[in-house]
Amino acid sequence: SPAMPFFSFGATGYLVEALLLLTMMFIIRKARALYLLSFATAVLYGFLLDGFSLLTGLFPENRLLLQIILYAAGIVLCSGGISLMLAAYFPPGAHEMFVKEVSAFLHIPFSRLKLLYDCAALALSVVLSLLFFRTLYGIGIGTVICAFVNGPLIRGFTGLFRKLFVFRDAFALRNF
Repeated sequence: SPAMPFFSFGATGYLVEALLLLTMMFIIRKARALYLLSFATAVLYGFLLDGFSLLTGLFPENRLLLQIILYAAGIVLCSGGISLMLAAYFPPGAHEMFVKEVSAFLHIPFSRLKLLYDCAALALSVVLSLLFFRTLYGIGIGTVICAFVNGPLIRGFTGLFRKLFVFRDAFALRNF
């Protein structure tokens, strides 16, 4: 992060996710071992994010069409992956775990809270960017699009996967 160069983007991400998990446990007044696995998923994701960030430097610059294609594919693949993780009771990253657990606690549909959460995260990102950089740094049209389409895409994939597959809790991770 340009504001904290001693942290990589991935490391900053999983530290934020740790705070998010602590906030979630405070809200729902419950701690489970599954939340530690969710943090492990966040750490793995952080390392992958740093690795893929290095790989994107290999792509030629100013290739707008390539960027759009890769971004669209990334949103679709991430939304589908999140849907599969939730359906298979695999511990998702902290953001999705937060939405999943708080939506169940408050009896709000996941997709509705996911949209609200993503828009709130976008608003917080804008505020922090303006505070630290006096400009919108790292927030572009793709970030805004993602905030509004991620929840609906996850809902769509969940419906599709439920039609195509039968998910069962083979390892009883639901209560872990």
